Amino acid sequence: MRKLWLLSTLFLTTVSTATEQPIGRESIPTLSEATIEVNKIEYYPIYDSGYVIDSTEVYLFEGNARITKDMYTTLITMIDSALVDSVFIHINSGYRTFEEQLSCRIRNVRHKSKKYDSLYLLTAEPKHFRPVTAKPGYSSHNRGIAFDFNTADPAVYKWLQANALKHGFVRTVKQEKWHWEYRPEITNQYQFVKESHRSWRI
Repeated sequence: MRKLWLLSTLFLTTVSTATEQPIGRESIPTLSEATIEVNKIEYYPIYDSGYVIDSTEVYLFEGNARITKDMYTTLITMIDSALVDSVFIHINSGYRTFEEQLSCRIRNVRHKSKKYDSLYLLTAEPKHFRPVTAKPGYSSHNRGIAFDFNTADPAVYKWLQANALKHGFVRTVKQEKWHWEYRPEITNQYQFVKESHRSWRI
């Protein structure tokens, strides 16, 4: 119960702060032609297993995707490498706040009668959402290490298959070809999603 109380408290805290305006709009030197706009915005919390474990500066990339300061250079380096091969990787989703993860749960809940049930949305297992959606505070997006790329473009997916691991990125969700996480400790790209899984076929 204590953890659930903390989750609810974190949700309320996040909602109350999420509407604050960015504290600055200082341009960040870019490494990539793909970078249309990068602005410095205020510190955001980093979550792990439902708890706030840290806070970090987050950059707004191409007008909508958020990238934590620690991930910025690594991610842009990979995007630059793809550009050399005439492949344009677009970030559909990066760092998410607690509130944004909750919004994903509301949108993806399988039983639509539950979309207004706060307790259910905070605690239900990910399998009750389609696509599978982690609890707020538990998602790798809330840690800032998960990114949803534009893999509907076959060229992007093929490039990531061949090159993402070199930059520390691996697929971790079977049902989501677009979801990649920065896991530099992983040396086998098939550790989470096996090579035999049908989703590896382009």
